[in-house]
Amino acid sequence: MTGRNKRVVLVSSDPFAQPVTRNRLISFMNVLKSKGVSVGFVCPASVDNKQYLPAGVELVEVPLNAERQANFVLRTLQEVRNARALLKAARNLSAGVYLLSIPSMFLAFLSPVY
Repeated sequence: MTGRNKRVVLVSSDPFAQPVTRNRLISFMNVLKSKGVSVGFVCPASVDNKQYLPAGVELVEVPLNAERQANFVLRTLQEVRNARALLKAARNLSAGVYLLSIPSMFLAFLSPVY
């Protein structure tokens, strides 16, 4: 890995402040950093994200609509908009590798587009 390829960006549709997200991703971040890889993390904005993030990881918080829609169609459209916003923010970090944490199926489906 050289240049931009020596950078990995992790993307999650859940804030890093949530224990399930943090527990799943913190090991990846630490291993990558120990190998000299620059690590970025893109997730929904939360007041506690920075508190839990390992030192040296670049955090990009994306303000998303977190209101849970009761209607399935509206919830689907909202999740698509949120996934697109996260992927767009990740793309702006110019990494060689993007790793998606998939609580949202739309991150997986839309990632080839970005």
